[in-house]
Amino acid sequence: MDYFQYQEQDPIKQEYKIQCKVAEGAFGSVFKAIKQNTQQIVAIKDLFFNQNKRSKQIVEREVSIMQDLNDHPNIVKLIDYQISNNKCSLVMEYIDYDLKQFIESQVYPLSHSKIKRIAFQLLTGLSFIHSKGIIHRDLKPSNILITNQFIVKIGDFGSAIKEEQRKDKQFSIEGFTRWYKSPEQLFGSREYNYEIDIWSFACIYAEIIQGYPLFSGNNEIEQIAKISDLLGNPCEENWPSIVKMPDYGKILFKQKQKKNLSTLFSQASEKEIEFLNSMLKYDNRPTAEQLLQSEYFKDDSVPLKLQNKSIILPPKHEDKIYFNYTSVLKK
Repeated sequence: MDYFQYQEQDPIKQEYKIQCKVAEGAFGSVFKAIKQNTQQIVAIKDLFFNQNKRSKQIVEREVSIMQDLNDHPNIVKLIDYQISNNKCSLVMEYIDYDLKQFIESQVYPLSHSKIKRIAFQLLTGLSFIHSKGIIHRDLKPSNILITNQFIVKIGDFGSAIKEEQRKDKQFSIEGFTRWYKSPEQLFGSREYNYEIDIWSFACIYAEIIQGYPLFSGNNEIEQIAKISDLLGNPCEENWPSIVKMPDYGKILFKQKQKKNLSTLFSQASEKEIEFLNSMLKYDNRPTAEQLLQSEYFKDDSVPLKLQNKSIILPPKHEDKIYFNYTSVLKK
């Protein structure tokens, strides 16, 4: 079916002029479009349901969460949506680049001010998400967008869940992105909380500093091994609740001691190392709000909120969106 036939048969597409298809996955497609009456450029994500009710409930949950979070400057805006018996169309603000592409385009080392501005905006958005009783569960560079005005926005709420939806204190452990997955998830815990997002943020923050992923395991056992290489072997001494983890005792590693982060991040400042150390812990990680109030952000020499400033992003290929919509469609 071509774009014009598709547009004529879909009510929500009558308001938008489809420009092109920018991504396609197992469960749907993403289109770049222009709203007819305002000429606003948008991204339209179509998700198709399976025969079971579960897939529709997941999409409805994503819509509900995005509505709860709408209008925050550091969160991707949901403009419109439509749910039918077999499909959901999400109309979102269009942003060309994601943080992964931004990192790959930069000449390292990055300036400390640029690192701090990104971190501040990410935490501001994450603090708002958590204040609404929502856990994102899949924070990673490709799910974080960045505009030409250097505004950072958190996107992709397909895996997000509301704390109130927890059944018998149990959450799922399937899916999610391994490199940014918390130790408790890797050890099979279904009783995790907002701290898993803080772990993901810490991994992203480290990646912004050094220009490549902090823990890039090829499987979950290797992922745990890479984490223990840095933090030392997880045990009751550094992680008292590990004995409650379903997979505790199933994996044995050689004895390792915690490494000094400053030796691994030679370009990082003392404050950046201290900030990273406060999050890269097996247990008792700070909240997003506590991190925003930390000494790291109290340095007045770095303006954290930009006004009418822009950055130079890499050249954009024709009709290409760097937000990883393909991964979104695979959920």
